Amino acid sequence: QAYFCAHHASAAMSARCEAALAALTFLDTLKFSCDADATRSLQRSDCPDSGKAVRLYCTKCVQSVVPLPKPLDLGLQVLIFRHPKEAAAKSSATPLPLLSRDIEVCEWQSDNCRASCSALGPGTWLVFPSQDAIDASLVDWSEVTRLVLVDSRWKHARAVVEDPKLQLKQLPAMKLGPNDGVDARSCFWRSATEKLADVRGLLSTTECLHSLLQLRQRSQGGEEGRLDDLLFFFALRLQLVVQEYQDDPDRCCPWCTENQRRRAVHAGNDRKLKEEMATAAEK
Repeated sequence: QAYFCAHHASAAMSARCEAALAALTFLDTLKFSCDADATRSLQRSDCPDSGKAVRLYCTKCVQSVVPLPKPLDLGLQVLIFRHPKEAAAKSSATPLPLLSRDIEVCEWQSDNCRASCSALGPGTWLVFPSQDAIDASLVDWSEVTRLVLVDSRWKHARAVVEDPKLQLKQLPAMKLGPNDGVDARSCFWRSATEKLADVRGLLSTTECLHSLLQLRQRSQGGEEGRLDDLLFFFALRLQLVVQEYQDDPDRCCPWCTENQRRRAVHAGNDRKLKEEMATAAEK
C-alpha cells in the first residue's frame, strides 16, 4: 500500500490553524493501493469524452483524468440519491462510482432515480438519523445487502427521505452513533450550516460511507483492507483546496474563511439593528 503523497508534502506545509492541521493530519493517515499524486493533479487534463479541461475528473461525464486504484468490491450495493440543488461539481459523492462498481449515484426525481427505486428490496437499509434509526454498530451486517444514502444539504435531505415515490421511510434506518468507534469530525471543505456548526457527526457523504464500511468490516472480524481507496478523490480534492489556501497569504483555510464571513455578517446585522433602534428612539 502507498501512503497518500501528502504524507511527504504536508510536512513542508505550515498549517496556520487547528482546522488546517487536522486536515493535513487526516491526509497523513490514509493509505491507497496506488500512488495518489496531488502535485500532478494540480494540472488540468482534457476529459476523454467532453474534451473539457478538468482536474481529477469530469463531473459531467464522470470520467477520471488521473490513474485510478483497482475498483473496490464492497460486498454490498450502495445507492446514493443526490438532491438537484447539490451541484455535482461540489458533491463528494459524484466520483464514487469510479472507485467501485457497487456504487450508483443518481439525481433525485430523475428517470434514473425512479428506475433505481425498483431495486430496493429486503436487506436494504437507509442511512439517515431518523428517530427510529439504530446505531450502525448494532446492525446485523450479514443481512445488509444495500445501503441508501442521501447526498444533499441537511435542509434538503428530509424532502428526499419523505418522497412518497421512493418510500425510503419504509426502510430500516441506521446512523453513525457516538459509540461506533469512528472519528466523527469532518474534514470536508464545505462548512455545515451555522445552526449545526458545533454538532459532531456531520460528515460528507463520502466520509459517512467510508466510516460505515470500516465499521462493517470490523464487525465481521475482517481487516479494513483497501477501504481508504473510497477516499481517493476526496483526499486529492482536500489536498488541492488546502494547498490553494496555503498559497494565498490573505486567507487561512476554507473553515476559517467561512467563520470570518459569518462574523462579518453578524457584525453587519448588529450595526443595522443598532441603527434601527437609534432611529426609532429619535422618533
